Amino acid sequence: MKETVGYSLAFARDMVPAKMAAYSAALPPIYEKYRGSYLALGGPGRGVDHLGGGWGERAIMLGRFDDYSAVGAFWWSPGYRAAARLREGAVTVDVCRFEGRLPADDHAVLLVLALEGCRAPDPLAMLRGFAGTAGGVLLAPLAGGAFEVLEGRLDDVLVAVLSFRDKAASQAAWDAGSATLAAGCRALHGYRIGRIPRPGQTS
Repeated sequence: MKETVGYSLAFARDMVPAKMAAYSAALPPIYEKYRGSYLALGGPGRGVDHLGGGWGERAIMLGRFDDYSAVGAFWWSPGYRAAARLREGAVTVDVCRFEGRLPADDHAVLLVLALEGCRAPDPLAMLRGFAGTAGGVLLAPLAGGAFEVLEGRLDDVLVAVLSFRDKAASQAAWDAGSATLAAGCRALHGYRIGRIPRPGQTS
């Protein structure tokens, strides 16, 4: 498998679950057509742990595709555009796409971070240092500003995805480094995804 892939990431809020059923049911064949898969789909208490930050109860939807362009092909496809209309009035989403590394085979946990108003002179070095305190790896971003907003507002937000061997390692990194990250930005939001589905697995 390639060393890098394309990721889609959505932060969802103001969700009305009863209105989301038709949208959710329409997605699997569209993902399959564009060789995409979910790494995470849920909110706090539903497969995702909220570690900190005021975004709190937002749900996370993290998808993986073969490459960056495949995310765009999926997002702008007639099939997904029709499906997106099914969620109108049912949820508000902030969505972006970016290129990133694949997690190592022995890494089972992801952290998704959103840093608002990051003021660090070298945010990538700061994030690598955060990951490295517990044997983690920065999967994305690979370069500064390397993501595209597809819907909603992620103005002045640096999104990062990191992988760790297990939950304990991810918690150790958060405990040791979140205060430093938070000091370098206006707000830090953190979410942990407790299982990384592998190719061929269902998420």
